[in-house]
Amino acid sequence: MKLSETSKHKFCSEAIGLKQEIEGDYLTLGAMLMKIRDEQLWNAGWSSWDEYIMELKISLATASKIINVYKVFCIEYKIPEKKLALTGGWSVLAEYLPMITDQSTYQEVKKFVEDASTLSRQDIRRNIIEARNGVDMTTCKHPNSFKLFCCPDCGERHKI
Repeated sequence: MKLSETSKHKFCSEAIGLKQEIEGDYLTLGAMLMKIRDEQLWNAGWSSWDEYIMELKISLATASKIINVYKVFCIEYKIPEKKLALTGGWSVLAEYLPMITDQSTYQEVKKFVEDASTLSRQDIRRNIIEARNGVDMTTCKHPNSFKLFCCPDCGERHKI
């Protein structure tokens, strides 16, 4: 059966809504994981936090990022969860975590959230690199670049 243009649009819109709902659920998961970890609730059935996280089938690094995204954006900077869910996800927001310090202002963090909502992950990473090293990547002449030899058969790599 062929779908009408209206039905196609509705179906696609539902998928977008589902994705945003899932991202909101990751923030809820972050809040829950933080409570489980901080209050050691895991000891009700698991021998360690690591064992509990293994049962969730996520890595400790992922759990830490999800918790930190919730802690920084929701608790410390009080950015509404609905706004965060529109950014493309917790992993996009996690890209900004190294940029946020004790001296970061609400406006700076709000700008990160706005950028996460509109920029591609590649553009976000470029902005972060530029902020760290102070070099505009669009004007860099690459004076310290080098060629890399890589053998596809054995995997050997070295500078040329």
